[in-house]
Amino acid sequence: MLRQKLKAIQSKIPPSFTIMFIPHSEQSVFRAKVPRFVIQGSLVLLIGLIISTYYFYTDYHKMKANMSELYRLETVNKEQEYHLQELETKTEQLQEKIPELNKLENNVRNMLEENDRPGREELLSRSDALLSRNSVRMSQANELSVKHVMPSPGSAYGGTGNFTAAPADNNSINEGDDWGTRYSEIDSTLENLLVQYDNSKQTLMVLNGELETTIEYLDAKPYGWPTTEQRITSSYGWRRSPFTRRREFHDGLDIAAPYGSPVEATHSGTVVYVGYTWIYGRTVMIENKKYDFKTFYSHNSKILVDEGDEVSRGDIIAKIGSTGRSTGPHTHYEVQVNGVRVNPTDYLQ
Repeated sequence: MLRQKLKAIQSKIPPSFTIMFIPHSEQSVFRAKVPRFVIQGSLVLLIGLIISTYYFYTDYHKMKANMSELYRLETVNKEQEYHLQELETKTEQLQEKIPELNKLENNVRNMLEENDRPGREELLSRSDALLSRNSVRMSQANELSVKHVMPSPGSAYGGTGNFTAAPADNNSINEGDDWGTRYSEIDSTLENLLVQYDNSKQTLMVLNGELETTIEYLDAKPYGWPTTEQRITSSYGWRRSPFTRRREFHDGLDIAAPYGSPVEATHSGTVVYVGYTWIYGRTVMIENKKYDFKTFYSHNSKILVDEGDEVSRGDIIAKIGSTGRSTGPHTHYEVQVNGVRVNPTDYLQ
């Protein structure tokens, strides 16, 4: 039906058209005969040109808008890369500092743990809380990685950057989250850790110095028994003399021990006297000038050190004897603090 109507319409259209050009002058009229198919083809070309022009115009404006958005995203991406590099630099700085802090901490722990010196428990209680806090801070710093908590530049804005997955601690941010907010959080965390590092380092350095001084003092301070035996035969203070039977002040401790058994230094210091007197027999005196501690070990059978020797607690300096005025093998042990004789019993443990 439709085909028949189209044929009917087409039959009514003449096979050709005549175009006439009539000039204003007296020249003759120009006629041009144009076939029908030329007219039809021209109309098709015109419609095609109009449609092509429309689509070209539309695509041009879309491309222009996309180029503007792409430029904006590139600018944002560059800013993110710059800030991410800042975070990575701070992270590297922090992680480079960790070994130094760990070295300080280990040094403190080693000083606390080495030897069984007097006052060790007090030192441990004073230092343990600080060391625990420092270990927590350094654990946080070790676990922190910018790559684990930040998306790659551009991912939060739908750019071409790839998202870096975080471990199972859920620290990662999904695509589309506020990159700037997360950056501020991580930057603040890094700054805090860097400040904590400086504080911890300063505190550990102070503690390290205090411990060195304290340990030096504790090593200089007389502590423990000078003999393997722990049997006191005559205490410090007033007593009846075993020789004159008169009341006299005994300025040390008499500690009985088998003949020839070792006599040990009870503190660190310098041997300042080695000699013999008719009362005390063979005697050794050790002095720590810095803290003004002196100890005397008398009635020895043999002396194993010389004047000027540096000794430490536990070093064997003599052998038990009964030289000088003595009633049997023992050591007469004295302690002086700031030049004043004190009760050695207070320094045995």
